[in-house]
Amino acid sequence: MPRKQTAEQIYGGMLRGPLTTKAGSAVNQWAGRTAVLSGVATATVSTTVINSDSIILTAFQSSVASNVAQVVRVSSLASGAYFGLQVSPAPVGTDFTITWVIFKTS
Repeated sequence: MPRKQTAEQIYGGMLRGPLTTKAGSAVNQWAGRTAVLSGVATATVSTTVINSDSIILTAFQSSVASNVAQVVRVSSLASGAYFGLQVSPAPVGTDFTITWVIFKTS
């Protein structure tokens, strides 16, 4: 029986359209959503798939209008354990969520 292939393996550079993933809560998650509390500038994501050479893409969602630009960055990382995110300046609203995805490079 042939091994199952991903869309990226089949289509390579010709892949078009959005990718689909599950953003669950597991020790080996590689994509997710993390809520950040109002007035708190950091969040920690526990996952065993993170490595020191991983690429982490982040974005944020907020339902609170603001004229202040907010930046999300990776502030700490422990291979095979967790990574930390920092929001600057700290969010003020109640609905502030960071979405993230990890890409392995090796």
